[in-house]
Amino acid sequence: MSKNDEIQAKKLLKQLREEKQKNPVEELRSHVERWQFDPELFFVEALGIKQTNQQRALVRLVLEMMLAKVRVGRRGNDITDRERELSGKLGISVMSGKGLGKDFTVAGLCAWFLVCWSDFVGLVTAPTGKQLEDVLSSEVSRVLKASPANLWQWVTVDKGGFFLMNGPKKAGAFITKRTANVKGGAEEQGEALAGLHGDFMCLMADEASGLPDGVFNPLETTMTGICNLAILIGNPTRNTGYFYRTHFNERDREMWEAVRWDAEESDLEEIKPGLKAQIARMEAKYGRDSNAFRINVQGLPPLDEYNTLIPLDWIQSAVGRDIEIDEEHDPLVFGVDVGRGGDPSICLHRKGRVVIDIRENKSADTMVVARWVMQQMEDFEPDATVIDHNAVGAGVYDRLRELGGSYGVYGINFAENPSAKERFRNLRAEMYWKLREEFQNRTISIPEDEELVYELSSIKVEEYEPRLLLKSKKKMKLDGDASPNKADALAHSYYVYALSKASQQKRDPWADDSRSAGGRGWMSA
Repeated sequence: MSKNDEIQAKKLLKQLREEKQKNPVEELRSHVERWQFDPELFFVEALGIKQTNQQRALVRLVLEMMLAKVRVGRRGNDITDRERELSGKLGISVMSGKGLGKDFTVAGLCAWFLVCWSDFVGLVTAPTGKQLEDVLSSEVSRVLKASPANLWQWVTVDKGGFFLMNGPKKAGAFITKRTANVKGGAEEQGEALAGLHGDFMCLMADEASGLPDGVFNPLETTMTGICNLAILIGNPTRNTGYFYRTHFNERDREMWEAVRWDAEESDLEEIKPGLKAQIARMEAKYGRDSNAFRINVQGLPPLDEYNTLIPLDWIQSAVGRDIEIDEEHDPLVFGVDVGRGGDPSICLHRKGRVVIDIRENKSADTMVVARWVMQQMEDFEPDATVIDHNAVGAGVYDRLRELGGSYGVYGINFAENPSAKERFRNLRAEMYWKLREEFQNRTISIPEDEELVYELSSIKVEEYEPRLLLKSKKKMKLDGDASPNKADALAHSYYVYALSKASQQKRDPWADDSRSAGGRGWMSA
């Protein structure tokens, strides 16, 4: 854009602003016009934060697209080819590696929209309420409180959204928060981004890879104002879905300005050291060709792997999933995987359908491990503790049975015959299939634990027919894959299943009377 074109665009925007309400923040009025056309300067002066090269490029692109849309709307044919191209886009789609400041950038843009565009309206959505409240809202509050310009005095952050204070709520600029209904039908999903209109409007989707297609259906019909755009941003955890198509489907990509943040191309190390070490750790642990490296470092979606038992996007969507715990009736189950060959021992705590804690112990002494697990049993009094009593785990199992029998100690051997012998080659395949169904049915919540996520996604099918057989833990280690210690501990925890009072009359179809823990409502799962 030439200097003359930029001057003309500013005049047009000024004319539009004068037709609308004035910016209510009188104390900032002398700065607002400079910040309005220079979001990079806003991040420096108003927020007091230095941006990375990728963050600066994104906020410049946002401004460029806004100016292009206004110029096209007001000037007709007197525009450049680039302006015509940008004005026809729905918005900007950003695939990002992990830890590159995507939530911070969205938070900063929210503050810029509110302070510098007094007639601005916006909406932000995400797959979970936790993402909106604990991550994005917290990030907005953080950047406001740290502001050298004391922006916290004029911007309110509450449960409904972010508001520029100007008399009654929503009288000035505002950004509404809505959690997407990922479980509903397409019409219900579309409600997340529907119903908002304005000349200056931005619809933002955080963790967009986790949002179903129905959420994006209203985009074209909603964004009809002179300067409307959408910003989609997230880690590309799926190789399907609308967010994926905005980068890799020719027709959808035409409607979006696609951006990718590769951690190896970021200058974050100069601002906050640690990124290079994180990249090196990911490469050493998972390899450059792994899905873990592609998603977390390169900002690329996972490769198709036909033999993956549990799709990565199912696993990622379970991270932090909002599942209510019934403190009185949901059982507390420990899944224990005893380390061998240098692997740590794992004790996973699952309350009902929510994994609430994962602990590890690196001792090679089985008696030390037994005392460590026993201490947790005494501290938390689980309803059941399930431990692999094959090979090195046998000693720990025997000692726990001796010391903690009152807590319900159960042994599992993945090499044993399954209860559904016609479907599975061994108990390991049966237990992991049960776990797969939990992820498929969206009935499990796991913590944000990088190792657990990628261990679960690394479980591969060796044979589908005539009976399911998984790639063994031994073969996985020989092939250089991470040992699925935490994943095994989670699978162990599903070996027993406590029925709540509300469902005690329903018999688990997988129950095997020979394995039930008589009289306690426990069943093998």
